[in-house]
Amino acid sequence: MSAVLLLCLEGDAAARTISFSGLTWDVRAGSGAPGNGCWSDDPASVWVDGSGYLHLKVRQLPDGRWCQAEVTARSYADYGDHLFWTNSRIDQLSDTIVLGMFLYADDYHEIDVEVTRAFGSGNNLHYVVQPYFSGAPRSSFDAPLVLSGPALDSYSSHHFTWSADRSLAFGSWHGHCETAPCGSEIASWSYTGPNTPLNGQLLRPNLNLWIRGAAPPSPQEVIVGSYRGAQVPTPGVTTGAAGALGSTGATLAATVNPNGWSSFGWFEYGTSSYGSTTEASRQPVDEGTAAAPITKSITGLHCGTTYHFRGVASNVAGSAWGADATFRTVECPPPVATTSAASQVSQSSATLSGLVNPNGASTATGFEFGVTASYGLFAPAQTLSGTTAQAVSAIASPLRCGTTYHFRTRASHPGGTSYGPDATFTTVACSGAVPRWRPVRRGA
Repeated sequence: MSAVLLLCLEGDAAARTISFSGLTWDVRAGSGAPGNGCWSDDPASVWVDGSGYLHLKVRQLPDGRWCQAEVTARSYADYGDHLFWTNSRIDQLSDTIVLGMFLYADDYHEIDVEVTRAFGSGNNLHYVVQPYFSGAPRSSFDAPLVLSGPALDSYSSHHFTWSADRSLAFGSWHGHCETAPCGSEIASWSYTGPNTPLNGQLLRPNLNLWIRGAAPPSPQEVIVGSYRGAQVPTPGVTTGAAGALGSTGATLAATVNPNGWSSFGWFEYGTSSYGSTTEASRQPVDEGTAAAPITKSITGLHCGTTYHFRGVASNVAGSAWGADATFRTVECPPPVATTSAASQVSQSSATLSGLVNPNGASTATGFEFGVTASYGLFAPAQTLSGTTAQAVSAIASPLRCGTTYHFRTRASHPGGTSYGPDATFTTVACSGAVPRWRPVRRGA
């Protein structure tokens, strides 16, 4: 069988990856069945050439071991057509070499096209549907595969259509064609039965070249020109408009199309690069092919602030993101200002004090003052934020001595401007006045 029992990795836990036919593939390394146990992820064993063709090579390492080659796609295969194009004389492989082109979940959920003489049937092309439970016989079909060469005459196409009714239709032909033979047919076979896996069992596309029995007399190489097959799609996500806008909250909306697979939806949001998520309370979206709405009310926002958000959805194939959208929370309520008593009053200055509650927005504070309740002068104080009353103060100067002044606290942010009540203070009386002159009487 062309089985992948484990991704046995040497050293680093991260597998080497390649890009082939529009998919990302993990290159197997380490040891494990099938075959003689050695798998190499060295670029001399597995590589993609400048034309985008995949090369798999069984070769002998300097330490004498013969190592095999295998790649596994990171995506999951779905019902539909699956097509492998080969660009080399796969009919001339050594008798103990197995080429596998297949979908695989485990040893009991597998759909194979294999090219080998190692199974002893007399034929070298095999269509195989592995049993769905231990001990059951596998379903298979064998046929002779004979190519000619050179160049295009050595190309071949190998195809199967996998359907939800547990039917499989296999076919191989000379040359490269999308869905029907463009050259003469090599073989075809149909199967319907319980051995056919379901797509919910999550099969992945695989390609391998391995040894069954004795080592080959020389290195063996296969070139795969292309793999094309239906893959489980990620959900479709469309970000909607935010609603129920308040000063500290909003309701986010989006739609999720599960594309036939059970999915989950949630939101990311923030003032610039998101940063917050509702994934912990993600919403399920049942299987189907129609867009379903998701919504989530969020709180703890800053008033009068622009936020970015987007819908997110995931299924077994991965995650997808909707487009960015924005909303602005309701402007903060005006600040609340209170005027306190002046202190440290001198002939030429005084410290003015008050309390300000910014009510959630960045608030500029200060004091208006003057010799009348029309004020006319201003002393800036602190810039505040928060939702509690905070003390503010500023020094008013220069003032005139012995003069009564009016003052009040002022606080302002985009939601409005507020004033504290009017208060007064009198500066210290002037000092150092010249005494009034009196004439001096002279003696009589």
